[in-house]
Amino acid sequence: MARKPGWWDGWEAYSSRLLNSVIWCKEDKTTIIVWVTMLVMSNKKGFIPGNPISVAKKANVSIEDAKTSIERLEADDPDRAMDGHDGRMIERVTGGWKITQKHEWV
Repeated sequence: MARKPGWWDGWEAYSSRLLNSVIWCKEDKTTIIVWVTMLVMSNKKGFIPGNPISVAKKANVSIEDAKTSIERLEADDPDRAMDGHDGRMIERVTGGWKITQKHEWV
């Protein structure tokens, strides 16, 4: 499938806040790998194209582990709560997910 120009806007530098985040300190290794993979997959607006299978392949984890990690990232978590998103790191949208606070990580 051909991509429209601008669907991905190039590389980004990520903030060192990632290493001090609740997700880095609280979540299991697989969820951290899936989270960082999804950050890298996202465009500047935070859109992550794909499905659990494509995330699993890119993160080099099993499909079941990817699904479990995605569920954790979609779930409310008061320890991660910021700016009214109840701690949800991603939300499902048509064609993939959106990072709820992309600006926090770049």
